[in-house]
Amino acid sequence: MAVLTGSAGVFNHYPNGYMWAGSGEREVVKYVPFPTPFDGPPSVLAALETVDDPDAATRQVNVDVQDVTTDGFHVRVSTSADTKLAAASVAWLAVK
Repeated sequence: MAVLTGSAGVFNHYPNGYMWAGSGEREVVKYVPFPTPFDGPPSVLAALETVDDPDAATRQVNVDVQDVTTDGFHVRVSTSADTKLAAASVAWLAVK
């Protein structure tokens, strides 16, 4: 069994980025490469490590893993309504 862990900054949108200043449906998708490739696509778990919303109530923040390959994956952080997110990072675990 191969196990890799890591963390990734997804975005920093303070003070003028759309996750901070926007409203409605908003998302950021970022590619996260594995430090070494797997011999087949692993199972990946990602969770919020840091979320910064100093001036607003956080109603909903979603984290999704997408498009897992042997070399990496995409992580999506999204929110909606008038939740303001200044920055977010995720911690991840990949197992094959």
